[in-house]
Amino acid sequence: MQRGLLPIRDAARELGLREKTLRRWITLRKIEYVKVGDRAVRIPSDEIARFIDSGRVPRIPKGDPNLPPDSTRRDGGRTSA
Repeated sequence: MQRGLLPIRDAARELGLREKTLRRWITLRKIEYVKVGDRAVRIPSDEIARFIDSGRVPRIPKGDPNLPPDSTRRDGGRTSA
């Protein structure tokens, strides 16, 4: 990702969020931002990458011996009576 400061519109698009959601996160200080004026804020692109990485859930390889046997079934392991 290119280093720089993104306007809220572009940052929200990058995260797949609505602008309103990102503005709420800024208010709650859930994501770091930079003030560039009295009212204008920008989101550092490296903060977007950090935020995405912090929410990343690793995949579990198929056939992992640590998984219960029925965990890969789409029906949650339920059997029909």
